[in-house]
Amino acid sequence: MSAFTRWEFAFLILFLLWMQWETAFASPSNMKAPWPGGLTYRCNQGNNGSFSHDTPQSIYAWDFGMPLGTPVVAADSGTVYQIGYKANGYGNYIVLKHQNDFFSIYGHLSEVTGQLRAFIHQGSMVGFSGSTGNSTGPHLHFSMIDAKGFSLPSQFCDIGIPKEGNFYTSANYPLSQRIQFHKKTQPKPG
Repeated sequence: MSAFTRWEFAFLILFLLWMQWETAFASPSNMKAPWPGGLTYRCNQGNNGSFSHDTPQSIYAWDFGMPLGTPVVAADSGTVYQIGYKANGYGNYIVLKHQNDFFSIYGHLSEVTGQLRAFIHQGSMVGFSGSTGNSTGPHLHFSMIDAKGFSLPSQFCDIGIPKEGNFYTSANYPLSQRIQFHKKTQPKPG
């Protein structure tokens, strides 16, 4: 390898590291675990997972094992951008659009509770965990993605970057607290 090629290679590595750092810090900084506060669940598969998180669309995704029908809540405030079903993928899913054109996707849901174009506060329900689509059991698939659907490196402010096999307790709003907050922020009729 010539000296010029080594410099090009070194520049490329530095550029890629800088891009990864920029992207990781561009995603929502106050993102919390996508289940109600106080509950603890296991990360069944982490970033670059051993089973299926091996494509640009899912390399930075997480799968959290949770019983069928567990409430799934918004990791950060955003607008419901897409709701759908993919039989060979996420099954029932919902996508929220956040600031700076970043998106969060919640997959394999048994039921979606959000409505298209509705604003969702952090900690508010978006659905219930399930096993729809390409799934081996009840869990929540979660990832931050860009506008093209590519998975982005990110972290939660309450549980950090979850590692496969570890348990994590959410510091998101408990459901009862989120319901009370939502009631207080609704305009009064009249």
